[in-house]
Amino acid sequence: MTERRRYEIEQPYVPEALAKLRERSLAIDSQLCVGIDIHPDNIQDPKYYLAHNQRVIEATSGRATAFKFQMAGYLAMGSEGIAVLEKSVEVARAVNPNALLIIDGKFNDIGVSLAYYAQFAYDHLGADAVTANPFLGQDANEPVIRRSEKLVYFLGRTSNPGAQEFQGLNVDGREMSTYIASRIEEVWAQNRNVGLVVGATVDPHVIGQMREAAPNLPFLMPGLGAQGASTEQFVYPARTSDPGSMLVNVSREITSAQDPGALAVYWANEIKKGPRRRIVNMLADAGCIELGDFTLASGVKSNIYVDVRRLSSRPDLLNKVAEAMNKNLSGAHYDVIATIPTGGLPLASIMAISSDKPMVYIRKESKGYGTKSLIEGGVDVAGKKVLLVDDVISSGGSKMQAIEELRKNGAQVEHIGVVVDRREQGGEDFMDLNVHSLIEMSDIL
Repeated sequence: MTERRRYEIEQPYVPEALAKLRERSLAIDSQLCVGIDIHPDNIQDPKYYLAHNQRVIEATSGRATAFKFQMAGYLAMGSEGIAVLEKSVEVARAVNPNALLIIDGKFNDIGVSLAYYAQFAYDHLGADAVTANPFLGQDANEPVIRRSEKLVYFLGRTSNPGAQEFQGLNVDGREMSTYIASRIEEVWAQNRNVGLVVGATVDPHVIGQMREAAPNLPFLMPGLGAQGASTEQFVYPARTSDPGSMLVNVSREITSAQDPGALAVYWANEIKKGPRRRIVNMLADAGCIELGDFTLASGVKSNIYVDVRRLSSRPDLLNKVAEAMNKNLSGAHYDVIATIPTGGLPLASIMAISSDKPMVYIRKESKGYGTKSLIEGGVDVAGKKVLLVDDVISSGGSKMQAIEELRKNGAQVEHIGVVVDRREQGGEDFMDLNVHSLIEMSDIL
């Protein structure tokens, strides 16, 4: 299933820059931002950087959803550096007019002065987005906020060693960074054009708290590559079903490479694979993955056997996988969760409790007494949107039977949620239903 079909959240108003970000991310299936930075230990002749930047931009354009220009290095070269910045932005716009252009200046000043920064970045350079510091308050930041067609990423949580000095302070029972996230989400986001800078190396628990406080804000996340962030740690708590929910910046690892294009492909894939590896590791820890010679229920021979039912022996991991299932299905609309005993029953039960949705399960055979119904749970599914949950999909025989029974009883079944998609063409629809899987067999292999 494509991300475009998965993302079904209705938005009353979408700023031009955010729409551009979403469209680009969906079009190339990437959340990579390439940082076109100049580093203080390697400042050379400005003419070198213009040619270098053009080479990097052209090489990475196919996988870059955005290009970010850190102003400091360019300013260090004086007027020639500013000229290089201007021309580099022009190159990026010409090479890939669909990529988001971000000026990273972390602007911070009173309103009158900040208006000049906004004019330089938005009007002179033609940027789609900037970074800014919220410390002076909402009124001082109005010059960037009121540019409703643009995006502004406010510093939320940085990853430098001294960040805890102020960002970790307690404010109304929460860390400062979480308070900032909540305040910007609830008060500053009237134009829906604000986001947060959140370091990718920040504690995943803190990232999760910030995402919970600001579920609708896009995150700009530096720290992948040379700074050592792990996609298995930060992507899951940061990303939502909104394709614009997260941009992950990589600078030095790409710009200093002999083949920047190859590194852009690598890091774009790493961002996608991180949460999947997290699930694979949890399944492996619970003993759900075995290697050998096996015959699956479908009759197919395989050298990998996945038994998700073993998660029940690890309630901690079972709960995390169920949480991941709910998050993976956040773009799907449904009224009832249905499942098939026995594999999907523990997962579906936890998902139903955490999402406050009623649950039913479909028997393979009806009882010879009582109501003799195949659908158990006491819920009338007629006219309701039903999500079918199971542990694994391979041939899909049991799903087909369950779907037919649900539809016979008037249910509208549009989505299937599974932990593992074992099919050769993982991600494809099944019986015209969207299949949402946490991992595919290629992630295990």
